[in-house]
Amino acid sequence: MRPVLRRRRHNQSERGANMVEFAIVVPLMALFVFGLIELGTAWRDTLTVNTAARSGVRIASNLGNERLSDWETISSVKAALGDIDSADILSVIVYNAAATDGQIPAACLSGGGTSVIGSCNHYTPAQLETLSESDFGTTGAACSASSPDRYWCPLDRSTIQGSLDHIGVYLRIQYQSKTDILPFDTLTIEDSAVMRVEPRLETSI
Repeated sequence: MRPVLRRRRHNQSERGANMVEFAIVVPLMALFVFGLIELGTAWRDTLTVNTAARSGVRIASNLGNERLSDWETISSVKAALGDIDSADILSVIVYNAAATDGQIPAACLSGGGTSVIGSCNHYTPAQLETLSESDFGTTGAACSASSPDRYWCPLDRSTIQGSLDHIGVYLRIQYQSKTDILPFDTLTIEDSAVMRVEPRLETSI
């Protein structure tokens, strides 16, 4: 009988050890899997923001000094950000990328984003929800005093070969944690893209 008792004790010991290993490994595996999901989702949104900035700046570059340039730009950006909740879009800024490195002027980022005369048009989350094409539809040689793009009016952008403006589109969104597994609830993702304004044949030199 003694050998049988020893085998039973040995089996019980193995089962106990397996249970301890299971209790340790499973939480670690869950942490690893959910961490990968979180990081993968955040990376996907980062790529989406990058793509949206590039999509917007291509439109802005192509339209140049046309009256509805900013409206078409932010419409393109919103379409490219389709998988991201509109409530998580913090800023869209169309700016004059006159700096050598093409970076957005620091003044345009003040307080989370602001419009600066001659430098940038900042579009708030509320504006992105409510603006329509008619808000940009003023006519004449200058943007109206109520137009949201009046600070750096598209009509003032140079499309003359040799003195072309460089235009940038800056985006900032707030990524919301999906699993609460990482040490943050939200993460700010930002990106920008810059292109030269396309010249107009009728004004080229």
